[in-house]
Amino acid sequence: MNKKFLILILVVITLMYFNAFSRNLGVGFILGEPTGLSFKNWKDYNKALTGAVSWSLINNDSLYLHADCLFYKFNWIKVEENALDTYYGIGGKIKLANQIVVGVRFPVGISFNFKDIPFEFFFEIVPTLNLLPASTFEISGGLGMRYYFEIE
Repeated sequence: MNKKFLILILVVITLMYFNAFSRNLGVGFILGEPTGLSFKNWKDYNKALTGAVSWSLINNDSLYLHADCLFYKFNWIKVEENALDTYYGIGGKIKLANQIVVGVRFPVGISFNFKDIPFEFFFEIVPTLNLLPASTFEISGGLGMRYYFEIE
């Protein structure tokens, strides 16, 4: 019960944090490492803040949180009237398991945005330098979807 309540509080705080920067909030899911809820909020024309509140498939019973600042290159590949955009960024992660793992993330990905409907599909690969409890390197990734709400 306490773990579920903690996750709910973290989701609400994350949504409030992302909503403070812009009027467009994307909420969805990510599958892979991590698997869970995904958030995105545009801060500028080509810059967005993203995050996830999830659980780790690599280490059962661990809560996984990350936040990234992404930079976009738009319209590199046209798919009819829609766009396949590329992005890269930097961020941080924390995994709460038997040992706390803290790392620096370097996401690189593509996103498919529809012209007329507020959906985004994305795929990313994330090299990560873990700093705590020991310096290690890992590569993770995910496939996800977000729905965008226009918040007035």
